[in-house]
Amino acid sequence: MGSFYPLVERVTAWADQRPDALVRRIGADLRAHTGGPLADDMALIVLQREGARVRARIPANRWDS
Repeated sequence: MGSFYPLVERVTAWADQRPDALVRRIGADLRAHTGGPLADDMALIVLQREGARVRARIPANRWDS
């Protein structure tokens, strides 16, 4: 059985990239993680806040349901 894509880990590690570059990098990394083309839809919204450095913080239990 496969594993979930580590989105929080990746976004946190690549938070210094421009939004367009971050979207391309996550898309490529997700395809590498799945071993090929995606078989389902994917949506990703990236916001950039000008003049401030913001670090993503999502509690680990946020995705547990």
